[in-house]
Amino acid sequence: MRMLKKADRLAIYRGFIIFFLSFALSLCGFYYLNRARLVESVDTSGRYVELSVNLIADKLSSGYFQWTAFYTAVLKNDTEFIEEFFQEILDGTPYVKDIELIDRPEWFSERESEKEIYRISSKEGVLYVLFNIYDDFLEVVAPEKVVKAIIDVAPILTGYGFDGGAVELSNTGSPYVYGLNYRIVKVRLGLIHYFSAFVISLLVVLAVEFLIASQMYHHYHGSGLENIVALFEQRDAYTANHSRKVATLATYIGKKCGLKRRDLRVLKNAALLHDIGKISVPESILNKKGKLSDEEFEVIKKHPVISANVIENISQLKELIPVVLYHHERLDGSGYPAGLKNDEIPLLSRILAVADVFDALTSDRAYRSALDPEVAIKVMKNMPIDRFFLMIIEENLYEIVEILKFEGERKDYGKRRVSA
Repeated sequence: MRMLKKADRLAIYRGFIIFFLSFALSLCGFYYLNRARLVESVDTSGRYVELSVNLIADKLSSGYFQWTAFYTAVLKNDTEFIEEFFQEILDGTPYVKDIELIDRPEWFSERESEKEIYRISSKEGVLYVLFNIYDDFLEVVAPEKVVKAIIDVAPILTGYGFDGGAVELSNTGSPYVYGLNYRIVKVRLGLIHYFSAFVISLLVVLAVEFLIASQMYHHYHGSGLENIVALFEQRDAYTANHSRKVATLATYIGKKCGLKRRDLRVLKNAALLHDIGKISVPESILNKKGKLSDEEFEVIKKHPVISANVIENISQLKELIPVVLYHHERLDGSGYPAGLKNDEIPLLSRILAVADVFDALTSDRAYRSALDPEVAIKVMKNMPIDRFFLMIIEENLYEIVEILKFEGERKDYGKRRVSA
């Protein structure tokens, strides 16, 4: 039981580790997926931002900087008029962060200015527009001065869904528009992402545990079971060989009864292990040539319970326990260990009992020689065992004898090969 508890603890620890690793990886996956979607959205929004900034610049230019009154104020350096004018723009245009009148930059020459109404540019992560100052008819332009309006792109980005400071314009980062760069500041993970990560982690744990359990199940129902039988054989070669032949006969009977494949597998494996509890029985009792005393027989009668206890320590074989535990029960209640009667005895146990008795009677034992198969059938008809399964043996006796004979010869051949 200590080994079982330790295995359970290890399984729990393994499950927690797999869960938290899966949870963390799932959240990371959602994070980078959302980040990739955000980057894609920002890249897509670039052309809309360009359009928005151009619309703002067109509105400012046509509404404010193509006006003879403002043109005249600039030429006369009417500071009061200009300041009031700029304040009106700041109050009425939320996208304008700052505005001022500056000397015309060398790179924005008067000759070039005649070809364009405004120019959009950026410097050190700041987007701004330089406006030429015209009269009402766009016939003359202020030669020495231009208006510089700094555009706040953040409200524009917010308008396209990039709220909460998710995106920030910066000097470094990925290229955006007008020479600006951007970087991702915040990637949001919603409740749905945490819930999805939780579900994914549970599914991963279940999948891994199912895979491990499946591998262990097939191991113990395959090579692992053969290894157990091989160890059993080293202790008691007769009993191990007897178990192999009982497994062959029980499977034969089960097929004739139309048992499903799963039940056949359980029946076969239970037959292979039904006497494993005899490893606790002293050899002096197992190989005694005379009649067993009452005390010795009580020791023998414990082997089904011991067999079940051994199997119980292997969780992948637990379905074999009732079949093994009750294979010495008899229909009239005279069997052991529980004294079950008739249908109280599991079906597979009743099949196993018939196969067990037949092979025991037709094999040489320390206290008697093997009975002829026909004689064994007659003896069994007087026993409180299931007559239907006995009838199957009787009706197919010749074929069964040949099968069991081959099984015994195959086993002997295997032993000769090992010894060689």
